[in-house]
Amino acid sequence: MPPLWLREDEFDWSFRSPVVRRPRRRPVRRAQPRGGIASALLFVAALAAAVILTLGHGQRAPARGGVLEAAATTVDPARVLRRIAECESHGDPHAVSPDGRYRGKYQFDRGTWAAVGGHGDPAHASGAQQDRLARRLIERRGRQPWPVCGGS
Repeated sequence: MPPLWLREDEFDWSFRSPVVRRPRRRPVRRAQPRGGIASALLFVAALAAAVILTLGHGQRAPARGGVLEAAATTVDPARVLRRIAECESHGDPHAVSPDGRYRGKYQFDRGTWAAVGGHGDPAHASGAQQDRLARRLIERRGRQPWPVCGGS
């Protein structure tokens, strides 16, 4: 009968378990130069299309109605600001949000108020000063500072 215990020099240490597998190495893909005539032609075609669209084909008749005319007209910033103020605070220059973060007629936060040149608390500023700074803000960033009320 063979002994139950093997001495260290009798054990085969080269055995590999089928459960534990070494990760398979994938070959490294090197970037291959691409292009040639096909990509050069594609670039030239895109450049020509851009030039044609930029220069146009002579004089075109002005667009009447629809999206183009609406895009060409300018929006009155005072009208937009009146709508934003009505939506944000019902036009109250001393309004404060329930959590106290947004203040004044246009519900400025203190960082935005300071960034457009305001000093102190927006809710303590006059309505005319808030109007001036809101106009400055809308000229710089558009309606983005008012995600809910600026969209209408």
